[in-house]
Amino acid sequence: MRLIIVSGLSGSGKSVALNTLEDHDFYCIDNLSPGLLTAFVEQLNSSTLKLYDKAAVGIDARSSEADMEVFPGIIETIKASKLNVEIVYLQAEINILIKRFSETRRKHPLTRQGLPLTDAIRKEQQLLSSIASCADIRIDTSQTNVHELRAQIQERLCNNTSASLSLLIQSFGYKNGVPSDSDFVFDVRCLPNPYWDVSLRGQTGLDSRVVEFLQMHTQ
Repeated sequence: MRLIIVSGLSGSGKSVALNTLEDHDFYCIDNLSPGLLTAFVEQLNSSTLKLYDKAAVGIDARSSEADMEVFPGIIETIKASKLNVEIVYLQAEINILIKRFSETRRKHPLTRQGLPLTDAIRKEQQLLSSIASCADIRIDTSQTNVHELRAQIQERLCNNTSASLSLLIQSFGYKNGVPSDSDFVFDVRCLPNPYWDVSLRGQTGLDSRVVEFLQMHTQ
């Protein structure tokens, strides 16, 4: 059985992620207390019907602080049962989150404690730090719209049917900023660019002439 835990900051796209997983036949539950995770897994594993072989659970700051503190231990217990568990953590820049709450007129779950929105977001970051530290996949949605996030979830989770290593390689322009969710960034601006050869400009890296051009340069 495969279990995906979706967590992250309010307004970062958790609902979009869960809805996407549900569209791909995951059994989804939103806002499950971490303390109930073990019982939930046991129930799914002991089900005689076995209606679902993959499930997704949303966990966020609506859970208690005590539940968040025991989250790492709970995950270790679940993984020890040889269940395929993946943790996805969604985040975004504070100014982006503030703008999204302003546009949707939704309340942040922690503003009920009388906190201003900015303080509520920072408090949420602290509460979810134990989950963020355990995350297998972190996605920054600051510059991502709904459709792009759905595509990322589909590519990185829904099409991944095995526990094999998964790599996502993306190119970017420095003028647009370095992708904040990248683990490794390689600056290749020092490499010869076939684009500046007019005869090669209309070709791609799959064309033999471009390959030969790059192989001519050792540095």
